Amino acid sequence: MMFRFLLFFLFFTQFSQLIGQPDSRFRPFDWVLYRGAGSISSITEGFTFAYIGTEMGGLKRFNLYSNNFEEPITTAQGLKDNQVTATHFDLGTGLIWVASPHHVQYSFSREGDWYAKELQNLGLSRNDRINRIGSSTNYIWLQARSSYVKLDHSSGILVGIYPTPDELDIHWSSGQYVGQSNLHEIFMNYSAMDGWILNGDEFIDPLGRRIEITTGLIARHGNVFAGGGDGTFFHGTTTMETFFPLKLDISNTDVVGLFDDGNALWIGSSDFVSSKGVSWINPQSNESFVYEFEGTINMNPTPVYSIHVSDGELWAGGKGIVLVYDMKDDYWRTLGEERGVPSGVIWDVHGDSSYIWIASSVGLRRIERVTQRESPIGIENLFFNIPIYDIEGVDDDIWIGSRSGVFVFNQQNPQIRQAKDIGRKD
Repeated sequence: MMFRFLLFFLFFTQFSQLIGQPDSRFRPFDWVLYRGAGSISSITEGFTFAYIGTEMGGLKRFNLYSNNFEEPITTAQGLKDNQVTATHFDLGTGLIWVASPHHVQYSFSREGDWYAKELQNLGLSRNDRINRIGSSTNYIWLQARSSYVKLDHSSGILVGIYPTPDELDIHWSSGQYVGQSNLHEIFMNYSAMDGWILNGDEFIDPLGRRIEITTGLIARHGNVFAGGGDGTFFHGTTTMETFFPLKLDISNTDVVGLFDDGNALWIGSSDFVSSKGVSWINPQSNESFVYEFEGTINMNPTPVYSIHVSDGELWAGGKGIVLVYDMKDDYWRTLGEERGVPSGVIWDVHGDSSYIWIASSVGLRRIERVTQRESPIGIENLFFNIPIYDIEGVDDDIWIGSRSGVFVFNQQNPQIRQAKDIGRKD
């Protein structure tokens, strides 16, 4: 089961434009893509879920009854693009509609089997985009930059293009927040929890960062939703007049480092600005958390190329530094060249009960766990300035994959051999 999740992370986060669900043997969520949301563009409320359109992470689903996030809808389920500009749930037909930069799509199942229509075939220019979607009794309305497109609500057939809608009773889902009076009044009078502050038309997070409100929706049953420019989703109620901040899932926009510790997947990214830190996610429960560089003491910002977890410690290889996390004491530490960490990119990390082995773009190092300092082996000079891409322990052997070939180092009988010579008789 965990191997399946490992595959989708490596496959889909690096090739996120692949067309999903090509084989009918797959169920909609046999393949799942988790990706950082970017900003939130649109929110709509359905029978069971609030659907959240995002800039980069597809369509997120918030369960209205359990108040938790479930598997997102992305290119893995058949969307044309993970950039969602608008979304709408038609309460009359039960169809979910999604607009992306070049298409509008709809689904009867609200999971897979997406039907797509190109925006150009609906009479829009190639540079136009859908900013908001709504529905009347018999029609779907698409609000573009300077026109309104009218579609049949069950087939998606074009009915007409208008400068303004020819119907009055249209139920719109959320679009860009530009100070609409009904939402503005809420933002001026509500409060926020968990250390957040609602400051007029923006939120301020616990670190003092200003987060723009990008969209908002006054929904049914007293629910009020808002989306932030950093991908934070806010759920409030008209009874409590309070917003609770919720993270959609991981914040990573690319995946380079990945490790499955049996309980969660740990994720590191090369783009540490957008991805913000080191994340973990439990694919079974969809629980997730991110250790942010800005908000964590002793955690220096760096790309994270490799991750290893063992003996209650996490070791993350960056560029010239290693991040160490003590899971028991909930404490981070940054090790640099003064501790023996190589100066280059750390491609892989392997650990045993006594040592951490580091494979880097400039050679090999061994760090003692207790002292967290270099413990030389004697073979470092053999790999001086030679990139080592992979390192793995098998019994008492350390297997080293480098640009010069594959080598095996035996720790009990210290010697190094080329892998191709193992088992060969003289």
